[in-house]
Amino acid sequence: MAEFVMQRRFPRFPLKLPVLYKVLEPAPGKPGVGWTRDLSEGGACLELAERLEQSTVLSVLFRSDLGGLELTAKVAWVGKPGPGQGGIAHGVAFEKVGPNQQEALRQLLAEHKVQLRHQGVRVPLEVSIRCQVKGGTGQIVEGRTGDISRGGMLLHLPVAVPSPTVLKISIPTARGTVEAEGEIAWVEPLEARIPGESIRHGFRFTEISWPNQLTLGLLLAGAP
Repeated sequence: MAEFVMQRRFPRFPLKLPVLYKVLEPAPGKPGVGWTRDLSEGGACLELAERLEQSTVLSVLFRSDLGGLELTAKVAWVGKPGPGQGGIAHGVAFEKVGPNQQEALRQLLAEHKVQLRHQGVRVPLEVSIRCQVKGGTGQIVEGRTGDISRGGMLLHLPVAVPSPTVLKISIPTARGTVEAEGEIAWVEPLEARIPGESIRHGFRFTEISWPNQLTLGLLLAGAP
């Protein structure tokens, strides 16, 4: 019922954002990481690795291409894990939202609700990445990311990789290596390339486990 009331009052948009959270009540807990399934002015649906009790109060930090947004939220309902490997759904309602926080939230929704990026809002982040054609024994190509989301990323590679080549990628982080598979969705046109510069590629995840999604979310949520 609480989910229905929040949805009626505040339209929700399928924005996939990394989120850091910490339990405030009934007893302080350790920080955790997850992803949003959707977001509104009044609340969100979060995918978390642990099951929290209804009425738990959280501090949540959302990360997007507009920066970080920290809010207080209370768990209104708890669902079940999605099919296969995935997080446990939690519906949360925001509490004690200040004017500056409200404006930042509205700006975030206004920025993305027209596009409705189901694959996630991309966070600008430049980190090292290693790529290799799936199923092959070819050379490992090292490059850098330009931005990353739950659904894909922008790659800067020293060579052009044609679409739809399937790659295995790995990104080293302080909390472990993110490993995933995906395909090249597009390649920077020849006429747009600058001699001596890396070549831009659009990359879409096709397989990334829930533990790797959490590590990726932790990397993005802590991005400057």
